[in-house]
Amino acid sequence: MDGTNERTKKLQDDSFKPGSYLSLVPEPDHPRRKKGTAVAVFNSAGHLQVGYLPIKVSRYYSERLAAGRKFNCLSLWEELSDGGQRSELRILLVDMATNIKLPR
Repeated sequence: MDGTNERTKKLQDDSFKPGSYLSLVPEPDHPRRKKGTAVAVFNSAGHLQVGYLPIKVSRYYSERLAAGRKFNCLSLWEELSDGGQRSELRILLVDMATNIKLPR
C-alpha cells in the first residue's frame, strides 16, 4: 500500500490488524494521481484511512469500482518495526462475487 508513512499512528489501530476487513474508497479528484485512479484504503468502519492502493494497480480497481463492482478487502500481513509498531500492511482484494470465509 502507498501512503502509510504519513499515517503511521492510524496504522497502529486494531482495525488494521491481519484478518480485519477493510474498505476501498475511490477518490476521483485526488490531486496527485491521474484523474479517477486514486483508491483510498480505510478500516471497515470507514473512519480511519491508512493509505492508498499502489498506482500500478489503482487504475484497474478504480475502473471496476466506478462500474459498480464490489471487492472484499482483507488485511493479510503486517510488517513490524524494531519498536514493535505496525509499519507496513499487505492486503488481499477479492471480487465480492467470490466468497471469503475466515477460519474460526
